[in-house]
Amino acid sequence: MAQQGMDPQAMRTLADRLAHSAHGVQESLHRVDGDVRHGMTEWFGPHAVQFKETWWQVYRPQLAVIGGELLGLVDLLRREIAAQEAASSAGASGSSAQGPHPRLRSGESVLYDHGRLRITRSGTRVEDGPRDVRGLLDWLNRSKNGTRAYDHPGGITVTFTGDPPHRRAIVAVSGTENWLVGTKNVDDLETNVQNVAGLHTPKEDAIRQAMIEAGVGPQDRVMLVGHSQGGADVLYFAHDLAGDRRFDIRSVVTVGAPEVVRYPPANVEVLELRGTNDVVPRLGADGLLPELTPMPRNVHVAYVRDATFDNPLLAHEPSHYQAKWPTGNGSIAGFEDRQSEFFDGGPATTYAFSNERTTSEADVFRHPETLLPPLTPVLPPLGSLTHRLTEEL
Repeated sequence: MAQQGMDPQAMRTLADRLAHSAHGVQESLHRVDGDVRHGMTEWFGPHAVQFKETWWQVYRPQLAVIGGELLGLVDLLRREIAAQEAASSAGASGSSAQGPHPRLRSGESVLYDHGRLRITRSGTRVEDGPRDVRGLLDWLNRSKNGTRAYDHPGGITVTFTGDPPHRRAIVAVSGTENWLVGTKNVDDLETNVQNVAGLHTPKEDAIRQAMIEAGVGPQDRVMLVGHSQGGADVLYFAHDLAGDRRFDIRSVVTVGAPEVVRYPPANVEVLELRGTNDVVPRLGADGLLPELTPMPRNVHVAYVRDATFDNPLLAHEPSHYQAKWPTGNGSIAGFEDRQSEFFDGGPATTYAFSNERTTSEADVFRHPETLLPPLTPVLPPLGSLTHRLTEEL
């Protein structure tokens, strides 16, 4: 008779090793991206163009698919582990979990912990979905019901509207909450620095895993929305998923987000909301030299104009953007029209997640290189930047 079942602990160790390999593929992609983008500033002509196009159009998409499929195998293995443990528990107690999301039961529960990142389900709410972009920003404001992105450390919410096979998922992501390096909160200065350098961040891992834990599948159409650092997180997340068939990302909305060095592919529509008195959108790697990096055609920028100079921190808040909303803005209206399926205002269910690093601060300061990769491979050489800037001037 053939054996059946598994040793959950042994398979969890295997899943962790596979996940480490998959993240290694992603980190290699980012390193080569930086080398191709910033390390070839002194090579000109058709052969240089062909070299770059071969990387961006041929090899990079293939490697991205391999990394995504490997993470898919990890997700499958971890779900099998969870099913095995649930079956063993049910057999012992004579009961079983019910419902479409058996892992999202009432009360807080740790859903995912692979030694670097811990994800906790922190709240669930049945409500009406957004009717427009202005209403969408409600998912980024703080609330008293525990189901908004800023209600929990490293917060992410996943809101489902509609029914299969036309279900939509709106994923809202919080921004910076801690200005120290090496904290347990993934929304800290460390992630900010990694974003500026264009590096892969733990918040990207948190977004992906929260979507998986909530039950987002390849058949669901996804809109990402992020505030401040969270805006950079969702832009990089959508970019890095190019070629990955696990999620169908249709659009991205950012609020007060810093400039980034990578945008999502052309089939993902991006709406960036920037306040005229909000300093954060002028920060970031590309924000320092915006004229050197043309905005992709799939990215639309809408400005929220504020004639009064309020507290700069207040001007950065999503609620302030709502209060100064630019009525009749063509970029916003066009986006709402093209992405209307996400703004039907119908019944919705929101799942909230908190995320934290599981590495202690003591470990960070003892071995900082393990959490903050060297910036040299991805940052352009100062001489090269000076040369390009001089040419532009």
